[in-house]
Amino acid sequence: MRQCRLSPLFYPMSHQHNGFREFVIVTRHGQTELNRHNKSVEDKRHEVLTGRTHTPLTEKGRTQALEAGERLQTLLDAFGWRLKGIVSSPSPRAVDTAMLIGSRLRNSMPDVHTDRRFHERSLGVLENMTIGEAIQRTGLPQEEILRLRQDFDRAPEGGENYTQVTNRVSSGVFDLRREFFQGGSDLQAVLVTGHKGVVRCAKHAFGGLSREEVVKFDVPNADFVVFGFHLREEVLPEDVPTHDRTIHFDR
Repeated sequence: MRQCRLSPLFYPMSHQHNGFREFVIVTRHGQTELNRHNKSVEDKRHEVLTGRTHTPLTEKGRTQALEAGERLQTLLDAFGWRLKGIVSSPSPRAVDTAMLIGSRLRNSMPDVHTDRRFHERSLGVLENMTIGEAIQRTGLPQEEILRLRQDFDRAPEGGENYTQVTNRVSSGVFDLRREFFQGGSDLQAVLVTGHKGVVRCAKHAFGGLSREEVVKFDVPNADFVVFGFHLREEVLPEDVPTHDRTIHFDR
């Protein structure tokens, strides 16, 4: 198994000649209001620790998702992949991104399923706090708050560390492969719309990214990472998980 990063203008054509039959395409949601806010603040103490906090897509984020749909269609056409399903984090910003991506696909779009295993990393008690508020809440210095946010092994009180996120993302990917990929000669793909933490942990689990590299890996909004798999040989649990909900797509 290997993975490749996609940019809007470059698709590595050799990727289809490595014997892979199954492809999982993982993307981060489009820009949100809090993404925009955090990039605009000059004082780090005013930056918001988002985690799972609900924050809607900006107009730019919606445009990014639409453009991602056009890139996905180009990718499917170029490699002859058949899109078998779309699975999203239950977060509205990820679901909205999935629906906007699907609106740019030429063929009938599969229903969008949600799976909480692709949710963003939980920051526990620090959710939706500014860094300044987190300093007051915990008594920790700013540098320690920033390290805690990026530490692979440590978790905020009531939150998750990257090991826990990696475990659930890996479980989600293995199960969706079993559910959507039926074998045969077709080149098959599934799209997962998630978050920065989800893409990072998928890169760690399936792309060889080290623990030190995971927390520094940049994930632009609405960018793709593609993971190619050979036909399944690993033993997976027999029970297929029930998705949180299914969103039927109407053009």
